[in-house]
Amino acid sequence: MTKSKTAKKQAPKYTDDQRRKAVNLYIQHGTAEAARQTGISGRTITRWAKAADVSQDRTKTDAARKELARQNAERRERIKTSLLTKIEDLLGRMDLPHIDFKGKDAQQVTYPTATSGDVKNYAVSVAVLIDKYRLEMGESTSRAEITFEQAESRLDKEFEELVKEYEAMEADAKPAEMESNE
Repeated sequence: MTKSKTAKKQAPKYTDDQRRKAVNLYIQHGTAEAARQTGISGRTITRWAKAADVSQDRTKTDAARKELARQNAERRERIKTSLLTKIEDLLGRMDLPHIDFKGKDAQQVTYPTATSGDVKNYAVSVAVLIDKYRLEMGESTSRAEITFEQAESRLDKEFEELVKEYEAMEADAKPAEMESNE
């Protein structure tokens, strides 16, 4: 007799002791560690824990999460410092003697300062690094570009609104003046 290719795989049978051990490990160490130590799938252990109405001890998870956040914050601070150092280095290179290699034989040529093409490359690199630094600082790195006509139109609208507000305040103030003069 041959087995059908679509026959379901029989789920392994676990003893009550195996279940208890797995759920206790789940509570103490989490799903992944319980699965690793027992060889039982994490999904099965989670289902058993849910059926038993128990949850993980989150104190270790929370402590680990806080430690990771602290380490990441330290890393970010080092990255910020490194970005500023690189920016200063690239800006300084623009004014230093610049070595280049020209020709088929790659002959070394020294310029008193960086060439215009190299200055452009340094400037682009500096701009990218400044952008990344500003992102790390939580600052905006983009600007909305508008034409002069768009800016003028916006200013005109704002000015008209201010004039209307002023006229409304003046109109409200006149009856109050008349009452005080009487």
